Amino acid sequence: MNGAIIGFGNIAQAHIHAYEAVSDMSITGIIDSSETRINYAKQIHPQIKSYTSIEKLFVEQSIDFIDICTPPDTHFYYIKKGLLANCHVLCEKPFLTDPENYSEVFSLMCSSGKHVYPLHNYKYAPIVKWMKEHVKSNEFGEIKQGYFRTIRNGHAHGTNEWNKDWRRIPKISAGGILLDHGPHNIYLTSFLMEKNPIAVSCITGNLAKETSYSNTEDTAILSLYFENEVTFFLELTWAGCFRKTHYSLVGSKQSLFVDNNNICISKNGVFETIEMNSDFDDPMHKNWFCEMFYDFLNLIENPERQDSLFQEAFTTTTVIQRAYESATKNGEILPIKSIFEQKIEDSINS
Repeated sequence: MNGAIIGFGNIAQAHIHAYEAVSDMSITGIIDSSETRINYAKQIHPQIKSYTSIEKLFVEQSIDFIDICTPPDTHFYYIKKGLLANCHVLCEKPFLTDPENYSEVFSLMCSSGKHVYPLHNYKYAPIVKWMKEHVKSNEFGEIKQGYFRTIRNGHAHGTNEWNKDWRRIPKISAGGILLDHGPHNIYLTSFLMEKNPIAVSCITGNLAKETSYSNTEDTAILSLYFENEVTFFLELTWAGCFRKTHYSLVGSKQSLFVDNNNICISKNGVFETIEMNSDFDDPMHKNWFCEMFYDFLNLIENPERQDSLFQEAFTTTTVIQRAYESATKNGEILPIKSIFEQKIEDSINS
C-alpha cells in the first residue's frame, strides 16, 4: 500500500520512521503548506516526493491511504479529501473536533468502501498493554475506580517554520489541554473498561496565568461516569514544573498504580513493584507506532472492527465537547450519547 503523510511536522517524522519497519505500507508522498518544510523534507527524505497541496499529490500518484498529521482545524477537510479520493484514512488525535461531522464521514466511508483509523497511540504503550491484560485477569477483579494524571511543563511546540505555539491558538487547535491530551485519557478509559462513559463533568482554568494564552485552558479536571457507579477522575495540566504520566486503577481484588516507568500492585496490604520502559517521556512516542500501523492493516483484513473504532473516536470527541460545555456550567454532570443514539436522534429530527 502506498501512502502520503499530510503535514510534515514533528510527529510526521516519527510516523515515517515507523513506516520504514512496516511491511505492506510505504510512504510515497509528503504534503505540507510550508515551502520551508517541503524543502526540509526533500533534504532528509529525497526518495519521497513532496507537494504543497493534496490535489497535486492526487494528480501525480495513485495513493492507497493518507496519514493526517496536521493540526485539528484541518482534520475534517483532509478526512473528506481522502475518502473522496478512495483512500483509507489514518488521522492523529483529536480525530475530529465536532461530533456533528461524524455523520458525513460515515456516509463517505460507506460510499467509498474505505476505512478510517483514529491514531490512538497510547493503547500501544507497553505499560498500557500490560495494564489491559492485567485488569482482564481474574487477579484484578472488576474495575471500581480510576485516576489518571497528566502533568506537563508547558504545551508541546510545533516546528519553528509554522506557528510553533499552534496548540494555544483556538482557531487552529480548537481548544487547550483538554483537546490535546484529553483524547488519550478519554479513549484509554473506554479501552480499559471495554465500555463507554455515560456522563461527564469538567472544570477548566489557567493555572500558569500566561496572558499570551488566556484563550485556551492549560488545566482541566474531569470526572467520567460509567455504569455500575464506576468513575474515572482525570487531571490534565500544562502548568506543572515536571513531566509525569500516572494511572491508578482500583479493582475488586487488587489496585495498581503506574508512575512513568514504575508499576505498583497492591493486594491485602502487600505491594509488588515492577519496572517497565513506558516511553511516556518521549513526546513523539515513536516506538509505539509500528504496532499501531500493523493494527490498521488488521482492520483492512477484519472490517467488522470498524464500528468499534469509529465509536471510540466519536465518543472521545463527544466527551470533550460535553466537558467544555460542563465547564461553562460550573462542572455540571452532562450525559454522553453513543453514536448509535445520535443516529436515532438525527433520523427523528430529519
